[in-house]
Amino acid sequence: MRDIYKGAQRVVVWLGPVAPDNNLAFDTLRRLNGYWAEISERWAVDKLSVLKLGSFRDTLRQLFGTDAGQHKDIEHDRRFDLQPDEITALRDVLECPWWRRTWVIQEVCLAEEVVMAYGHGILSWEELSRGYLMAIGPGGLLTAIGATEEIECCQRMYQLKTMFQEMQQQEKSEGLPSTGETSPQHMAIDMLTLIQTSNKFGTTRLHDRIYGVLGLAPAETGRLIVPDYTIPVEECFQSAVISIITNTGNLDVFMDPTYRLKEGVDLPSWAPHWGYDAFESSENKAWGSATPFTPHISIAILADLFRQQDAKLSACGENSRCEPRIIDDSILVLEGYIADSVATIGPALDGKLDDDSEEKWAQYANQYTGALPTAIPRIIIQVLVRIATFPRCLLGWEELAFAKPASPTKAEQESYMRVLLSNRMFQNVDISLAIYQRDWSPLLKWARWLSPLKVLGARQGASTIYNVVVGALTLFMAAVSSTKSHLVTIGQAMESRLARTDAGRLARLPSAARVGDRIALLRGSKMPIVVRPMKNRWEFVGCCYVDGIMYGEGWHVDSVQKMEFI
Repeated sequence: MRDIYKGAQRVVVWLGPVAPDNNLAFDTLRRLNGYWAEISERWAVDKLSVLKLGSFRDTLRQLFGTDAGQHKDIEHDRRFDLQPDEITALRDVLECPWWRRTWVIQEVCLAEEVVMAYGHGILSWEELSRGYLMAIGPGGLLTAIGATEEIECCQRMYQLKTMFQEMQQQEKSEGLPSTGETSPQHMAIDMLTLIQTSNKFGTTRLHDRIYGVLGLAPAETGRLIVPDYTIPVEECFQSAVISIITNTGNLDVFMDPTYRLKEGVDLPSWAPHWGYDAFESSENKAWGSATPFTPHISIAILADLFRQQDAKLSACGENSRCEPRIIDDSILVLEGYIADSVATIGPALDGKLDDDSEEKWAQYANQYTGALPTAIPRIIIQVLVRIATFPRCLLGWEELAFAKPASPTKAEQESYMRVLLSNRMFQNVDISLAIYQRDWSPLLKWARWLSPLKVLGARQGASTIYNVVVGALTLFMAAVSSTKSHLVTIGQAMESRLARTDAGRLARLPSAARVGDRIALLRGSKMPIVVRPMKNRWEFVGCCYVDGIMYGEGWHVDSVQKMEFI
């Protein structure tokens, strides 16, 4: 298929039928595309000037304060505003099944010219994709219909197509043949990036999480992964992992959070489950109703655009390259050593109760559809109880991070902030710490002061008076806060735990970690890895951030030995 699409002079994509004479969607995209050059130029100079144009203005105020939207000449520019009928028409196009199919990625990425047809309307891929980016951002489509999977697929398709266009331009500038047989150093995209970027697209068989993008990968990858639908999907995923590690020489594949989610498949601990869709879980569907921090996702994403350049993590040395080996069909052999162990560990920042399960989350999610008036008080209590898990978790983390939580030292606070955000700060450490102290610290002081209430209603489990009161206080303080930039903490620290190691280092670990787990440094990994002893072998738990050893301070080549992972 790769050679067919690369050899085609033009590929025509038919999205589906449309009502007669209804070309509103394509007309709107064509109009918005007319502003693309202007917006691109503004974005290159000042990202804020673009985000102020549309519905992100409110989010910007929440992130940076009221000064973020004060330029009247930009804020009142309504050229990009979408009317309700235009929003409906644009959504109809996005809901065409074509957008969710993995195999169509090759159509768009490999073809030199792509024409999009919808009913009798025609647009080039560039007009359609750029028009949608304009609609999603300055036009307010994202705010109007939410972060739907269709919007995400559209954005990812544009991202992949842009990567391949840059790759093709590089090939032409270097005089390379455009045959798809380019070497990895000339590729603008690798197999891991392809898998991770395409994971929201649908597949008929889980094998196509790999095979569906294999034609886009470097030729060397294709020699190691041969499509075979007769093998179990577990073997398919394992082969992809080994191919990626062998080609790249690093362990970046283990930074993918899906590797520890094994529902429905029999995978070794080191193999990601690329077929798992966390967005389809009842937990995720109920989450918006479970927290006052509904803007935290958009704020964290927006903050990511402005975060400072991440320092290059190199826990295992800058020139460390791994050579993986498989024994006994599924045992992965790598080189490294145990550098530390988990001594104490705090609660997980995930909004869950101690006795939560998928069944309870499903029941919780269903309560918000057609709930009877008599059930509203019970629902409110459940929401407040879940809200309270956030400050309670941060209280536990401060107990680990500070010798005296009421009066921490400056060094303790800076270490806490580095670990909390794991080097992903949109401001420097001092500003991030000031934001935390302004919005989270007062709330946590109240939570400490209210701790005597824990004895009231203790028999009700999570639904104690303390949890309800702290949840209500958290809801109130989040609502009255002038900015919501402190919610970046929640967005970037979800699904993790704080811990102290045997060596006294502060660390942020995956939520699945527990006391007694080891901290391993493995050749080829930018981050330390939490591992668990299993007889004479090891089990992967996940990547972690350990303050004090993230830049090679703890890497000792003389200590390296073979380690086998099940």
